[in-house]
Amino acid sequence: TDLILVEAKIGSLTLSDQLDLAPTDHHRGEPLDPRRRLLFIKGDELADFRYETFDPQAASYPGHNAAIRLRVGAAHLAFIERAISELMEFGSRFSAMHGVFEAARAAAAFGTTQLTTEMMGGGQKYHFDVEMSAPVITFPRDGYMPYASHGGGSVDLLVAQPGELTISNEFTTVREVGRDWDVNHVSLALRRIGIKTLFVIDSESSEHGAFGQAEEQVLLMLEDVDYHMDMHLLMQGHVEGCPRPVTELIGALSPIKMRLTEYQYKMVYDLLGVIGRVFGGTDTAPPEDPLIGDRVLDLSVLRENPATQSAQDGRQALANLGQISQVGSVGEQYATIDLFVTLATIQLELFAGSGFGLDSVQRASFTRMDINGLSVKYRAKSNGDSKAELAIMAVRAYDTRPGTENQFTQIISPATPQTDETHGMHAVAQDAPVEEDSRSPQVICHVDMRPQQDMVVLVTLDSPRIILVLDHAFQLWAFATSVFPQQADNTAQVQSTVRDAPADNSTGGLIYKIDVLHPEIILLADPRNRSSEALVLSVKQIILAQEGMFCMTMDEIGVRLCSVDRRTETSRSVMDPFTVIMTMDSRVTPGDIRRGTQSHQATDISVDVGNLLLRVGLNDIMLMLDIFNTAMALTSSPEPPVASAASQFVADLRSGSMPPLASTPTAQTSVASAPAALDNASSLGDSQAMGASLVKETMRATVAGLRLVVIRDMFGLPVYACTAREFHVDVTDWTNGLRLQSSIQVHAS
Repeated sequence: TDLILVEAKIGSLTLSDQLDLAPTDHHRGEPLDPRRRLLFIKGDELADFRYETFDPQAASYPGHNAAIRLRVGAAHLAFIERAISELMEFGSRFSAMHGVFEAARAAAAFGTTQLTTEMMGGGQKYHFDVEMSAPVITFPRDGYMPYASHGGGSVDLLVAQPGELTISNEFTTVREVGRDWDVNHVSLALRRIGIKTLFVIDSESSEHGAFGQAEEQVLLMLEDVDYHMDMHLLMQGHVEGCPRPVTELIGALSPIKMRLTEYQYKMVYDLLGVIGRVFGGTDTAPPEDPLIGDRVLDLSVLRENPATQSAQDGRQALANLGQISQVGSVGEQYATIDLFVTLATIQLELFAGSGFGLDSVQRASFTRMDINGLSVKYRAKSNGDSKAELAIMAVRAYDTRPGTENQFTQIISPATPQTDETHGMHAVAQDAPVEEDSRSPQVICHVDMRPQQDMVVLVTLDSPRIILVLDHAFQLWAFATSVFPQQADNTAQVQSTVRDAPADNSTGGLIYKIDVLHPEIILLADPRNRSSEALVLSVKQIILAQEGMFCMTMDEIGVRLCSVDRRTETSRSVMDPFTVIMTMDSRVTPGDIRRGTQSHQATDISVDVGNLLLRVGLNDIMLMLDIFNTAMALTSSPEPPVASAASQFVADLRSGSMPPLASTPTAQTSVASAPAALDNASSLGDSQAMGASLVKETMRATVAGLRLVVIRDMFGLPVYACTAREFHVDVTDWTNGLRLQSSIQVHAS
């Protein structure tokens, strides 16, 4: 038997940036400037490869036909915008050979399948042992080399370490349904996956808030994460009657802990822009491929393939070959891939500012979110169908501000009747994940994918409870929006909206339904007091669905006031439950530039609101006004709160100085308005160039009825009542120029 032994080694490898260098600046033999290195290997060698075959008849036969051994050193890559773009542009010059490469791939498709069958089955056993040292990818914030940023000084860096990869396999036997099945057990591991940032302040920089000093800050964004996966592959492939999938994957991730300061958040946002500019591509069409013409591509090499026997030219032959991989198999349906991955917890902690000048960055923490008990399942079948499921046991969020007076630190949690009403609200964030009970998951997402059909996504969220602490909510909002530029010109924003209108209303082959059961939002009047009054908004069910048109249903919306520590005894209804149904249909008619017609976008929204019955006392009004004034104060608006008139109204009620009202006066109003800020937008279409979109928007909101009753707190007797029968509110063209019209008949007594 002929035996093969192949050994190969690749030594040092260095790729440096030579842009903007004169020919006299890089003589042969001179050392490279380390700041110009784009890629280099840390260690003695880049790769060490060994391939060896064995004789099954020999006494030294190790149990497998061939062995592959690979060792790869740690590669360091600097992601520099200009250099990477130049390399990609250089590589794009070889895109003309793409058609030929695709032809070779398609022509060898069956041969590749045969080779895979021989490696995984057919009696041939290949043992492999792969170890790859963790590569390091460095992202400068602005995408420039260190020598080109800030006069050649140090720059802020994000360092990503994808982890050390090890792959090995062994051959075992599994007995099922009274038969032994040969299984190739492959073990894959990724160790020490991490991301960190390196920020530098020089003596002249004040970007981080420090002057006259040079210091360095190293922060972990993603702590070391380990991933392990066991793969079981049937050596014989699928055999009729075998219940096992052809490939079974079982993986587990160690707890993921992420930390993000506001400055890191802004840096990641900037890097996304750099990466987008590099890989975003250009709008220019590629040149005509000169290699797929019959003068270059010899069709005789393809005539033996049945897919190309009837081809008239090279382009048709390549198109026929490309269809080989798209033809699905017909026959018995069986599972080809089963995947199951578990993850104990994902923790994301947010920090205000940059953390500079603090003895510990933990002093800047203000929010942490925990996603506990996460699992992913996936199954693919031989006919191309596949299904996936994502399950999360619980989602929790905490107020982690040091020294906070807020008594309700668990701001997001599942609201379950088995738990104490207030105990969970006061829970603080712990380093160890919360041990969730064995009940059903709080979040479940099902995805169903079939060839040539729309993808179906079903999401269920069970009993989420959100506590709104106003100052913390505004701080979280400011953190989330800190990376986005402020929009100062409303007219420019309107023009951008009209110009960038979507070309079609297609959902991209996606049908989805989101079902939220029993959500609850608690708005606290005084979070420093455990007995605080609270406004509780609850909904029985919220359904969001998209199939042709968008539909939203909110069933039994209720508003109650209570004391948080005694919700059952003090709960009183402010608004009787009502239902809201909304539908939105958006359609786009594409334009024709040759005929001079513009594209037309039409949006039609319909909102139906049930009977609204609002029953409030004087103390209830004052409580809601206090919450409103607190929110207005936190927005730092220079304008005084608009609730002052309402407060005066309540004071007049208390003093009994209100003028008497007629028993049943009737009023009818009609409103038609166009904001002054959008007056110029009405003539926007005249200034648009040919090809811009024409937008037509209409919305009708129908309220079945409205009744407002003011009662006395002590006896619950009505003092004033205001009633309106069914009325409509029509809104049109809110993008270009808002138009609102309504007619309401009001009876007050």
